[in-house]
Formats: sequence, structure tokens, C-alpha cells
Amino acid sequence: MNILKGKNFWIILFFDTIILALCYGGAFWLRFEGGELNAHRSFLLHTLPPLVLLKLFSFFISDMYRGMWRYAGIRDLLNVVKGSVLGTLLFVIYLTMVYHFSGVSRAIII
Repeated sequence: MNILKGKNFWIILFFDTIILALCYGGAFWLRFEGGELNAHRSFLLHTLPPLVLLKLFSFFISDMYRGMWRYAGIRDLLNVVKGSVLGTLLFVIYLTMVYHFSGVSRAIII
């Protein structure tokens, strides 16, 4: 819990949140080539907060916010992969439970 006391943690968390939101919006834009984005805007806005929360939670429990990235190695790479895959799986479970995975473009998830 000492990690929560450092200002660097909050700065990184802020930027991770912004990057996750931009990537999710960018995935929608790429999938629908910007044309049909207005039709899916409501879905994007309703699923963005759970996506960000689940991804940040998975990053936190996979130890991505510990240590110095200046000295990153293979173990850190594995933590990034583990956190990303876990976050995506949690988000897919959320989409399945709430939306029954209907109307969800698989290309956006990937």
C-alpha cells in the first residue's frame, strides 16, 4: 500500500487512464472507419468506465506499478502481458454478463 502514497503512482495512473480511453476510442474509430461511430457512441461511453477500471485493476494486481521502468526486463514484460490479458478477459466477462456479448465487435476487443 506504500505505492499509493507516491505522487509518481498517481501521475502514471492518470496517464494510463487517458491512454486506455484513447486506445478504446481509437479502436472504435478504426473498426467503424469513423463513419458509424455516432451510432456506437452510447455503447462506447457506457463501457469505457468499466474497461478502464478493470484494466487498471489488472495492472495493479500484476505488479505493473512497482519498480523502476528504467530497469525493465523480461519479468516486467511478462507482467505487462499478464496484466493486459487479464484485463481483457475481465472486460469480456463483463460484456458477457451485462450485454450478453451481443452487439459487441470482436475487432474492438482484439
